[in-house]
Amino acid sequence: MAIVLARVDNRLIHGQVLEGWIPYTGTTMVIVADDKVVANPLQKKVMEMAVPEEIKLKIETIDEAVADINSGLFESEKVMLIFSSPHDVYDACKKGMKCPSVNLGNVHYSAGRLQVTSSIALDDNDVRDIRELIREGISIDVRGVPGEKPKNIEEVIKSYFDLCGSSR
Repeated sequence: MAIVLARVDNRLIHGQVLEGWIPYTGTTMVIVADDKVVANPLQKKVMEMAVPEEIKLKIETIDEAVADINSGLFESEKVMLIFSSPHDVYDACKKGMKCPSVNLGNVHYSAGRLQVTSSIALDDNDVRDIRELIREGISIDVRGVPGEKPKNIEEVIKSYFDLCGSSR
């Protein structure tokens, strides 16, 4: 199986993925790896209805997605993995997922997070998980859509620490 894109986007499946990333990468299968979505039949149904019929869709727990990725079950597919948070990607990597790069596309602002780009808000845990991914040799591509110029992840992390007044 060729992982053509691993993306962090807490919106999961939406227009940027359907209209931008799927055509850009030639994706033939999308795997949404999210433990909460698996337990939400309505959210699953909405995603199933949004994805074009010619694109295969699996909505799985992180454990199931890692097992499928490592099984060789989808060798002939061009797979896009979608995670809702940096921690979910880090968790998948700790469980054995091999992925050379991750697209950090969207993390919504919520209490305790700092807005570091127009589409990314981070907290200490996110920064820790991103740094661990980098230490593991995983490249982090920071952009919302394929045509956008990627931001430097080190500059994004620096912005976070500048905003919180720390140099951790």
